[in-house]
Amino acid sequence: AACNQGKSDCVQLLLAANAAIDQPDNDGTTPLYTACNQGKSDCVQLLLAANASIDQPDKDGVTPLYNACNQGKSDCVQLLLAANAAVNQPDKHGATPLRTASNLGKSDCVQLLLAANSAIDQPDNDGYTPLFTVCFQGKLKQIKLLVDARARLDVRCGPHSWTPLAAAEAQGHSAVAAFLRSRRRRPTA
Repeated sequence: AACNQGKSDCVQLLLAANAAIDQPDNDGTTPLYTACNQGKSDCVQLLLAANASIDQPDKDGVTPLYNACNQGKSDCVQLLLAANAAVNQPDKHGATPLRTASNLGKSDCVQLLLAANSAIDQPDNDGYTPLFTVCFQGKLKQIKLLVDARARLDVRCGPHSWTPLAAAEAQGHSAVAAFLRSRRRRPTA
């Protein structure tokens, strides 16, 4: 509860009393996970300094980093990455923090993950890459971030074996399709 409400003074008292900082609740969420969910960066700092388990997932395989990206809590993402959180650890569906941040339009988090060398073309369990997903949705800002970071434009995904360009065209995202066409890599001679 102290992490959920951002009560850093209570967190300090609990840590001083040797509270079990990695004890999950019934859903498998830990105090670090909860602090990240709420964007309580002061509590995240305290827990990381006390050596909280940085990559402990909840029952769905969601880690504190994934959760912070899902919520768009870039301050927490930055702290977790600085503490060497597993940048590519997927949830139970194979979705990585980069895929969820891209999918939800959390550009600050996407930029932080790319700077931390996140696996840009890692597919989820259904074979969809972060770029394919945002092309299907027409999210041009995230597409530009991923393409500028050298996401592959030729990866075929899903039951139709579509490329990101084909997905954008099928969904009627003409601005996305035009951008992708302009960024195709030219064959070398």
